Amino acid sequence: MAIYLKPDGRLILLEWKKKKDVEGPPFKDRISLQQMLYLAEKAYLKVERRKNLNSQHYLAIFSIAAS
Repeated sequence: MAIYLKPDGRLILLEWKKKKDVEGPPFKDRISLQQMLYLAEKAYLKVERRKNLNSQHYLAIFSIAAS
């Protein structure tokens, strides 16, 4: 396992919601919050905060999960 985040560091992701819309990336290139959380868990990250920012975006903040 390679970790490139300091022990007290945070990873902040701002993403487009997985929905069809005229703005933003194509639907196939978007990732849902649920899928993002699943992938983060597999990468030994824990979610500290998640928030719907508006109708198009969500934010997720991660840190290193305790082993």
